[in-house]
Amino acid sequence: MGAPHDVGALADQIAAIVKAAGLRGRFVYVGHSLGANDAIVFASKYPRQVSALVLIEPGRPKDLLEDFHGTRAQAMRVNECGFLCLAGEAADGLGIVRAAFLISGSGSRSLTPSMRAEYLAELSHPAEIRTIIATLAALPKSGYQTGDVKTFGATPVLLVTSSDPRPRDSDETLAQFRQWRVDQLAWFGSLAAMSSCGRGPVVVANSTHATMVMGASGAASTAGAIADFLKICRVP
Repeated sequence: MGAPHDVGALADQIAAIVKAAGLRGRFVYVGHSLGANDAIVFASKYPRQVSALVLIEPGRPKDLLEDFHGTRAQAMRVNECGFLCLAGEAADGLGIVRAAFLISGSGSRSLTPSMRAEYLAELSHPAEIRTIIATLAALPKSGYQTGDVKTFGATPVLLVTSSDPRPRDSDETLAQFRQWRVDQLAWFGSLAAMSSCGRGPVVVANSTHATMVMGASGAASTAGAIADFLKICRVP
């Protein structure tokens, strides 16, 4: 019913867009959140198109698989978004999704008022809801695909993370929360180590997962880290 939204399929779609646009030469691929997972897989599948990778707080495979209790084979069989996408579109058309977003207060801690207003406006488009549902349904498959990438070779890689990536879950102890952050930073470091010119993780102070790319101060710091990285690794 709907196109697949696992990171492998999205990497192929991006490659098709690059080709259709007639873009020639290699480019610096900058990806944020799950978009950074797309970048990881894209660089693995199309290494000749990427001159450098900037991975801004990608999703850790262990976290993407946290709520999945099936096998790898079951996860890899997810190829389309079916009934859930149709139901989501219908709910959005009735205004249910936007109402739930407002009532729950979702994003109030991680988004500024203007960013939250923009996000709410996006929820008025059924295609946005379909994309979100399809992406969430494919998270286990995306987790395995991300974990399958073992090296970036000579492609320079920068890891950037926020100082406050997420709030502590209600059922999570402080010790568990702190260990999660230690493990996340260690994984970021392991990604950088997969490149002969890997850097990071660079921590953007006073930022969240959203504001490090959407907030004025956070975005400026992130951009500065990218500029420094490109100079250090001599990326043309």
